[in-house]
Amino acid sequence: MKTIEKAADEYIPKNWDSLGKIADDAFKAGVEFAQRWISVDEELPEINNCNSSKNVLVKTKDGDVLIGYLYINGWFANSQYPCEITHWRPIELK
Repeated sequence: MKTIEKAADEYIPKNWDSLGKIADDAFKAGVEFAQRWISVDEELPEINNCNSSKNVLVKTKDGDVLIGYLYINGWFANSQYPCEITHWRPIELK
């Protein structure tokens, strides 16, 4: 897997001078945003009209990473309910 720096080096043309630095910083910030884990104390995924969220990646209290979703009464992950989820992040961004 490429590092963020290697991907940025391949994405940003080197002859852009100061614009290259701005584009490099913006590229890295976007990647870091997409990889950010969101604390359940900070924010929860949106609940739809079926009383659940879309599937998201979740991190458990024990550090496991699973696919799960937030139901109106709590978290489901790996067919377990309830789960002690500490962080989550979207599987895909729009």
